[in-house]
Amino acid sequence: MKNLKNNEAAQSVSPQTPKAHKRVYNVAPERKISNAAMVHFHKMPQELQNTNTKKLCVKQAISTHPQWVSDEGHYWAWLQDQTKLLTRVWDFSETCKNFGLDETAVAQHLVLEGQQACNFVRMNGLQAYGEKIKLFHQALHTDPKLLNEACGKINQRENSHE
Repeated sequence: MKNLKNNEAAQSVSPQTPKAHKRVYNVAPERKISNAAMVHFHKMPQELQNTNTKKLCVKQAISTHPQWVSDEGHYWAWLQDQTKLLTRVWDFSETCKNFGLDETAVAQHLVLEGQQACNFVRMNGLQAYGEKIKLFHQALHTDPKLLNEACGKINQRENSHE
């Protein structure tokens, strides 16, 4: 009887409040590939971390997650689009010239680094990112044939839906 009264008292003291809904963020599937690739890349020993292993990490992420991105060309086309957007930052060109770096290569690496890195550069300029950009001297992707194939597949899909 005593326990029953304690339970009733406890229930009356703490009314049930509805739980707040969690925010749902829709992450682009290509961004998921980048995130997965970078997680794998950062787990590698420092001496193995270079542009070629980054490319391999991207290829592995694409092959292990076909539900996100169906083929490599699609991912690289997305990366190229994101690269073009990032190179429009006000000091991007000037900073790359000062360091003797290729704008496209630096932007590709920053896009692969993630949304936080891209947003930081957009808000503060490339110069604020610091000396780390010296590591981004080699482009991740330069094969126009693969991009053209991806664009052809996309055009074929769009035409088939009409």
